[in-house]
Amino acid sequence: MSRTVPARQRPTIVRRTWRTAFAAFALLAVAWSLAMPADGTTDERQHLERAYGAVTGRLAGPQGEDPLVHRPGAAFEVPKSLLPPNALCVYFPNVHQDQSWVARPASCQHPAPSTHAKTRVVSWVGRYNPLYYLAVGGPLRFWPDMTGIVLSRTLAALLASAFAATAAAIAIRTRRPMLLAALLTVLTPTTIALNSTVNPNGIEISAALLLWVCLVDLARPGPAGRRLSPVPAAERGCGARLSRVGVLRQATIGADSEDRRSLGGLLRRVTSAVPVVQAGPADRRSPAGLLRRAAFALAPAGPGASPSQPALLLFAAVSGAVVLTVRAEGPFWFALAVAGSLAVAEPGRIRELLRWRAARRVAAAWAVTAVLAVVWNAVSGNDKVTETLIAVHPADHRVGTLLRVVAVTRVGGWFSEAFALDVQASWVPMLWAALAAAVLVPVAVLRTRRVAVVALAVAAASLGITVVLEIKFLGTLGWSQYGRYFLPGLAGTAVLLASGPAGELPPVLRRRIPRLFALGAAFCQLWVLAVEMTRVQAGPDAPLNPLGGSWHPAAGSPTVLAVAALGAAALIALVWAATADTAATADTTATAATADTTATATAAVPAAVPAAATALAAPQAVPEPANS
Repeated sequence: MSRTVPARQRPTIVRRTWRTAFAAFALLAVAWSLAMPADGTTDERQHLERAYGAVTGRLAGPQGEDPLVHRPGAAFEVPKSLLPPNALCVYFPNVHQDQSWVARPASCQHPAPSTHAKTRVVSWVGRYNPLYYLAVGGPLRFWPDMTGIVLSRTLAALLASAFAATAAAIAIRTRRPMLLAALLTVLTPTTIALNSTVNPNGIEISAALLLWVCLVDLARPGPAGRRLSPVPAAERGCGARLSRVGVLRQATIGADSEDRRSLGGLLRRVTSAVPVVQAGPADRRSPAGLLRRAAFALAPAGPGASPSQPALLLFAAVSGAVVLTVRAEGPFWFALAVAGSLAVAEPGRIRELLRWRAARRVAAAWAVTAVLAVVWNAVSGNDKVTETLIAVHPADHRVGTLLRVVAVTRVGGWFSEAFALDVQASWVPMLWAALAAAVLVPVAVLRTRRVAVVALAVAAASLGITVVLEIKFLGTLGWSQYGRYFLPGLAGTAVLLASGPAGELPPVLRRRIPRLFALGAAFCQLWVLAVEMTRVQAGPDAPLNPLGGSWHPAAGSPTVLAVAALGAAALIALVWAATADTAATADTTATAATADTTATATAAVPAAVPAAATALAAPQAVPEPANS
């Protein structure tokens, strides 16, 4: 028998689920934030300088040239206390630079001057869209030192983790444990490390993950996720008021058809989707009340039920705007997500979305955001790159030759970097890839041909754009592309393959496969962090020992490991709880078929029986989402 959760308890359950997911991702990312020295992760120095310039009013500095590799960028005046003068000594040198450079422990960094006197720097990301840097760089304005860096890292980690947690909460709320496991395949140690640093690549991946989940569920909604229509007055009793479905129906009755399709009507229905017995007028106006109503919009209305379409559209609107703006490739990843979702849409669903005024307004907002993002890149000069010292000029410039070189020397490194950034342990990416295959292959064989083809096309497009950009910038930036760049696209492949209903697989697989991945992912996350801590504390050639070395983070290495262990434990607990009721879900699926039969018989009740009585007596079974 399936458990029936009272409507009054559903907001508490969904808040607890979201908080657990948020805690898991945030704790893992915050551990990285505490563990790394200044400029300890890829290109962080450039992004920190850009962030300080943005929060102090320099949204676009004057054109300049980076003295290290002569790469064009923007010049800023930053305090000398912001970074050590030789911050790069801890990072791996580029093979085309001075061969005498050898990566060393972070103890090689000279102490940053305590003075706030300004010095001129040139950041090659200085022309990036400033919105992300304005969101995370605030602490640098008040603490332009390592304290501000750690606080900005933590703020970036919290923002990115919120997107990842919302995507995970949708998967759990719709009883799709395989989708939850598929989302975790994209949240690799590299993604968590990027979430923890001042670098827009991390939030781009996490926001793209949520965007794909929302768009696919909007394009292929289950019956419980469709927009609800008014119900007769006889069916609007106390029982209807105590269910989210009944409340949404009542909220819809009071509005005309145009208001139900408008963005204002969308927001009113999302914020009003809460039983009147739960909050008074004053509470409904408070920030806490708003948060409770937002959580209630995701609360389960029944086994297998989908989140409300207005809630999905709202999450898609926010995550889509983030993907469009944080990096120059954002419009491409956004267009790929929209195209991939529409390619698998149910028949007639696109026409239905176009008739929805709220969807049209969100699409218009996206179009304006995309135009502004492209205009910024063109006007700021972010799309103009001149030849640098790391340019590569092969003797044979034929495309076929370049493709062979990229395939032989670059693609393998891209996938290794996508799973474990900077970690010289080939078995870690291989283990992660094996775990990902264990999740995605079983669900891939169950997909329709159309969905499988679209998923493969999204993967090919993600890898293809990376190859194109590698060849395009070879003569100016050298080998400039990395595996972390195509993770926003691979997120779409994972979501498309795993977004079907949970009932397609036997309950034992729906329970064991996600749990296996959770255990393996938690281990890989901790292992990669330990290897990175060893690198910065004792050097890249030192034996694994995250507690040793000549340098230690200000919080202490044991504290960092404890925070990461809590995050890994929360991740395992999240997946365990999400898969605990798979058997109950299977029973509920069977019960749904019986309920359909009962509903058919109820339809034959003589007219003398009140409709309200039959509505309350009949079991209310909600079918699973038709996302296969």
